[in-house]
Formats: sequence, C-alpha cells, structure tokens
Amino acid sequence: MGETEPSDGAAPAGTRPGLTTRQVPPWIAAAAIGVAVAACAAAAWWQARPSQPRLADGAAWVDLADQVKALARQGRHAEALRAARESVEVAGRAYGPAHPAMAEALNDLAQALVADGHTEGVEDLYARAIEIHARIAGPESVEVAGIVNNLAIALQRQGRFDDADRLFVKVAETYERELEPGHPWLATAINNRACLEDARGRHDAAEALHRRALALRERYLGPAHLDTAESLANLAVNACERESFTEAEPLQRRALAIRERAAGPAHPLTASSLVSLSEILRSRDNLVDAEWAALGALAIRQQVFGLDHVQSAGAIEAVAEVRAAGDDGGSARSLFMKAVALRLRSAVPGLKAADVIDRLLTLDSEDEAPGRAADGTTDAIDAARRVALLETAADIRARILGVDAVATLDSLRRLANAMHATGDVARAEQVERRIAASESPAAVQ
Repeated sequence: MGETEPSDGAAPAGTRPGLTTRQVPPWIAAAAIGVAVAACAAAAWWQARPSQPRLADGAAWVDLADQVKALARQGRHAEALRAARESVEVAGRAYGPAHPAMAEALNDLAQALVADGHTEGVEDLYARAIEIHARIAGPESVEVAGIVNNLAIALQRQGRFDDADRLFVKVAETYERELEPGHPWLATAINNRACLEDARGRHDAAEALHRRALALRERYLGPAHLDTAESLANLAVNACERESFTEAEPLQRRALAIRERAAGPAHPLTASSLVSLSEILRSRDNLVDAEWAALGALAIRQQVFGLDHVQSAGAIEAVAEVRAAGDDGGSARSLFMKAVALRLRSAVPGLKAADVIDRLLTLDSEDEAPGRAADGTTDAIDAARRVALLETAADIRARILGVDAVATLDSLRRLANAMHATGDVARAEQVERRIAASESPAAVQ
C-alpha cells in the first residue's frame, strides 16, 4: 500500500467542488502524454547536465581568490597560502575539477607555495592548471603561457635552469605572437629571463635583458609603477654582480622610493631593496648607513615572516656582512650560521646557500686552534662540520651548475683540502680524482 499524502484541504485531482467528473477527450489525453514524455526527458537532462556552480560557493570562491591575491601583494605569504588552500577546496565544490576557476585556484596555490619558500609538489599543481586551460583555450594560448611562466619560476628556484630557460623562451614566443608590442606581460617575460641569466652567473647577458624590460615598463607602465621598481631593483643587483656599485646605488634608491610609496614602508619588496642597498653602501665603506638599511630589512622580514623563515635569510646575511666588515666577527659568525641553517632547511637549497656556506667558513680560519675562532670566541666550526658544509656546497653547485663548472671544481678543491686537514686522505684523494677527471682534455672537449 502506497504512502498517503497528508491532507491539506485540497480537492482530489480531476474534480472541483460542486461539479461531476467527466471523461477526458482523447486528444487532450494524447497531449497530456506528450507533455509527460517531454517532462521526463527534461528531468533526465537536468540530472545529467554538467555541474553548475552553487551560488553560495561560487561567491565564496570569488572572495577567496581576491583575498589570496591581495595577501600576496601585501607580502603576507603564509596567510595567502592558507587562503589559497581553501580556495582550491571551494572552487572544487562550486565549479568542479575542470573549470577555469579551478585552474586559477591551482595556479594561485602553487604561486603561494613558491612565495612561501616551498617548491615541492608545485609542478603537479601547475600541470593541472595548464591542462584545464589547454583544453579550453588551446595549448598555445596566452592563458597557458601565463601558468607556464609561473612553472618556469618554480623550476628556476629548484636550480633547474635549462628546463626553466626552455619554458621562458616558449612563454616569450607566445606573448610576442599573441599580444600587442607594449603589453606588460612581454616585459615580465623578458625580466624573468634576465633574472635566470643572473642566477646562472651570466651577468652581461642579463644586463641587456634587464635594460630592455626596464625600458618597456617605464614607457608603458610609467616611472612610478611597482613593475618598473622591480626592473630597477634587478638591474641594481645585476650591477652589483658586475661590481659596478656607483651605477647600482641610484637604481636601487629609485626602486626603494617607489616601493615605499606604492607597496608601503613595511612591505617585503621594500625589504628587498634595503638588503641590496646595504650591500651597495657596505661596498662603498659606508658601514653606518649599510647597517641601518640591513637592520631595517631584517625588521620587516621578522614582522612579516618571522626570524625562522627562509625569507628572512637574506636580511640576516646583510646584517652579518656589515658586522664582519666592522670587525665584529663573533656576531657575524652567529648570524651566518643562522642564515645557513635557514637556507639548508629548504627542500631544494639554491646557489645562495652554497655562497653563504663559503662566506661562513671564510670567517673561521683553518689555522686557528680547534674550537676557537680568530676573535677569541669559542663558537668556531670544528673540522668535521667544515667538511660536511663544504660537501653540501659542492653538491649544490654540481646539481645546479654541473659537475664540470668552474665554481663546482673550486668547491671540490676546498673540500679536498678540508678532508686532508682532518686526516681523511682516502676521501680527499677520491675528490681530487673527480677534479682531475673534469679537467682532463676529454672532459673539456
């Protein structure tokens, strides 16, 4: 027996109060059957239709996506990362796994991870976002190129320079084909390739690219835009690498002024300019102002990231360099130790980690008594720790620059000398054979 509906006072179907029932004409019955068939078909289509965004989740996702981008612009990367994870979840509920909104959410999450110092796992996120846009807009589209650009940046952070370069070239080709000549994304593509060349130590090639990107940004975005400041700052860092500090200072001061005004005096971008300015001033023996700039940068990084975050390492190193230049070796050594620990905490340490290891060990003379530094403090690095650090630096350079690179071979020589100093002759000779193999005529060819 079927379940009965609760009574609501309505008349039974097919009757009206005070009227007698009568037979339905055949043509009306046929029409009713047709309508019923159409209604069934419509119901079946509705059940099988592609999922539509749930309005509440859709609105929530839009707010989250805007929040992620705003937090990233403010340099609040940890908060941006939390919001980006939630954004992916909400986009999945609202739009499903194959919607452009999901591609945007995945891209934002990957960027937030990279900005917060994490590159592991981001390739899969970018690949999913690329797949969505490639299916909708085409594999050679501007939408795909934008995500490929972000993937290339992540690969560069991992030291995979050749892979990153290949992707940057592809992005630039797409932008040049699809965008008007003055589009800001073209300047971004050129800027990114310039930074890659700097990371590889090809500073002369990088300079030309930095100048081209700066010219485009000044012309089309204006002299006070944050992207223009980025190019000014990058060109200043490039000038430092070329030891042209007189050229670097006005460039970095311009970048600093723009960033303080447009991003704020406590923004991580402002801190980046202060770190670079500290190096410039120190190189010109202006230690008072150099320390002021370095401490200002460290205060910003501490406020935004905390002292135990890898993003604070650069500012810690800047303070350490000023202290070393001022003959405060004990303070400099402690700060460099902190910076090394932070950089090695990364899943894939970069070349900067190797450079800071070398700088730290420079402060510890191998000729000093065990356990005592040149300034009389007792925090000197022991011989075993020295070997371990040098081995780490050599491994980083071999991975990023190649086993036959000059910088890698220099690292290996320092490692072999340290091993001899500890009496580990067998391992030292093994390293020396590795150096000889790389320097042999066959290897050079």
